[in-house]
Amino acid sequence: MPQLDTVTFFSQLFWLMFFFFGFYGLVLDRVLPNLAQLLKVRMKKMTLQAQRMGSFGTEGTETLRNYEASVANSRSDARNLGSTGLNNANAWVRSEVRALQNGVFAKATLSVYENQSAFAAVESTLRNNVSGIKL
Repeated sequence: MPQLDTVTFFSQLFWLMFFFFGFYGLVLDRVLPNLAQLLKVRMKKMTLQAQRMGSFGTEGTETLRNYEASVANSRSDARNLGSTGLNNANAWVRSEVRALQNGVFAKATLSVYENQSAFAAVESTLRNNVSGIKL
């Protein structure tokens, strides 16, 4: 097996160390300083933003309080509008029922009373005619 050949160990080890330390030096010299600078700038931005947000803390609680008051007022207004609409609808239904009772039902009731009186007259006439017949 060529991997275990002792003749090639030195050259493989040499090139491994060469490229490893070359890459390690490149990372230490170029990449890490840029990465450290990027992290420092990000940390400064975050602390400045946190300080600015601290000044908005009282404004946020005040805004939340105003929002909750606005929602409570809207809820009570909606409840009042709903109850007013319901009361108006009930009043309209009552007036329509009264109009029907006074209009159509009154005529129907009157015709029933007229028919009852006509039936009573016919009934009395028939009784008079029948009472004259003797069995």
